[in-house]
Amino acid sequence: MELDEYFCEKAHLKQEVYAVTLEAFGKVKSQAKATIDAFKEERQEKGYKLDLEFNESGAFEAEMRFSGDALVFEMHSNVFAFPKEHFLNQKDAVKTDPSSGYVGMILIYNFLADSLRYNRLADIGYLLGRIFVNKNGQYFMDGNRQFSFLFSDFDNQVFDDEAAMKIVQTSVKHSVDFDLFVPPFDQVKEITLHQKVIQQGSAPVKTGKRLGFAYDGRDD
Repeated sequence: MELDEYFCEKAHLKQEVYAVTLEAFGKVKSQAKATIDAFKEERQEKGYKLDLEFNESGAFEAEMRFSGDALVFEMHSNVFAFPKEHFLNQKDAVKTDPSSGYVGMILIYNFLADSLRYNRLADIGYLLGRIFVNKNGQYFMDGNRQFSFLFSDFDNQVFDDEAAMKIVQTSVKHSVDFDLFVPPFDQVKEITLHQKVIQQGSAPVKTGKRLGFAYDGRDD
């Protein structure tokens, strides 16, 4: 293969993956908005007092806020490959066509809604999961709890509206079930004047779910 041809094919592949991932991200945004709209209908019917919002911040970011929680969806603009030892490279689809192992990435973060509303820059968001999509629309997820096993059948899963809806709904449920714990007293008993001034009176200490407790992708 000529060198120029190799570069052209590789560049074309990455453009394909990018385009399919952008389309998948569009489905995620549509389902996030539809979920908020459905919540609003239910709020009206049942008289719930809930703050519900959906917002887009450019082509690569969207957020949904539901009462005290928020989900932020971000699409990375680059295309990735996994190390040889990664399980994806053992899948039939990738063994048959190695170019199927190149993926785009969509990330899902859980924040406190007040962190975004009041621009509390020191607050923490937690990565719930990552969606990886290839040129054929095949996808899998890694992440916390359900995300590590519900969406793992890469060979047979194609990203569509139903997949986007299931992922959004699973993310919402996980966020609601993932409680904000009271931080240990010793961790918050002191603040600097700088912290107080910077926050302008709103929560001068760092806030996030499980504040003061160990957390990683395996946390239950």
